[in-house]
Amino acid sequence: AGTLALHADAFATGTGTLTFNGGSFGATGGASLFYNPVSYTSPTDFSHAANGGGGYTAYMLVNSISNLQAIGSNLAGNYGLGQNLDATNTGFTSLGTFGGNFDGASHLISGLSAPLFTANNGTIKNVGVGGSITDGGSVVGALVRTNNNLISNSYSTADVHSTDTGAYVGDLVGVNNGTITGSWASGNVTAQVSGQGGYGTIAGGLVGVNNHAIDHSYATGNVSGADTAGGLVGLNSAYGVNSTINYTYALGSVSGAYNVGGLVGINDWDVISGTANAGVYYGTILNSYAAGHVSGQFAGGLVGLLNYTGSGTATGNFDD
Repeated sequence: AGTLALHADAFATGTGTLTFNGGSFGATGGASLFYNPVSYTSPTDFSHAANGGGGYTAYMLVNSISNLQAIGSNLAGNYGLGQNLDATNTGFTSLGTFGGNFDGASHLISGLSAPLFTANNGTIKNVGVGGSITDGGSVVGALVRTNNNLISNSYSTADVHSTDTGAYVGDLVGVNNGTITGSWASGNVTAQVSGQGGYGTIAGGLVGVNNHAIDHSYATGNVSGADTAGGLVGLNSAYGVNSTINYTYALGSVSGAYNVGGLVGINDWDVISGTANAGVYYGTILNSYAAGHVSGQFAGGLVGLLNYTGSGTATGNFDD
């Protein structure tokens, strides 16, 4: 089963489009079309020319920072980056909650001073983000503050600094409620100690709080200044979910006030009763390792605080 990609504007001029005058396209493995629309609010319908049974996705090209900002006019659309973009001193502001498909085509959006998206309810893939982000929000990540669906093959080189005590902070994503796969981060993360003990401010080299699944991903940047800090993830949560971290690693130095781990600050567990989702929930770490220096009141080479020590919670892992 083959796939097909048709790109109308290989040089990102902003003028290429696709026209099928009686012809058709299709592939059993699916087709991807990249074109410049008249407007992001009026995507072109290519269904009349589709053939082959594999379906298709038509991506509207993003060739400039003004194009990138204009995604806010249709956050449910399908978009593809046409080239690397630099947001330095452009006044770019974070886009809202994204619900479409965003394919970065292995391009980088550099110079960001704010998260690219507020939240992701769609699919984001093959994109890099960079810059220096100082943010006072309660959830902070360079690519997206909160991921509720899928992020794949994406990365962040941005440095992220949180000024809010009690925030959830990650270099790529602040809070992950969906799936992150094949992704990485190399920027440094700094946060503020709340001084309240417990979980407090939570920071991770890739993700602040994981509420679902992360696999085949890594972080190499340093993490500092939080109550709970991990080289990859600050908190692998179990609040009504079984969160999983699998085939991952972290190499950066990690320091914090209380719960500090080379890979994960806290690996959690929880018991819920009297509700429809009653049960025992675990954070699980599999096939992962950490090699960075750690320092904090409760520090571990792999995990700072392992809230549950039952079988199957941390398996096939090591720290150097």
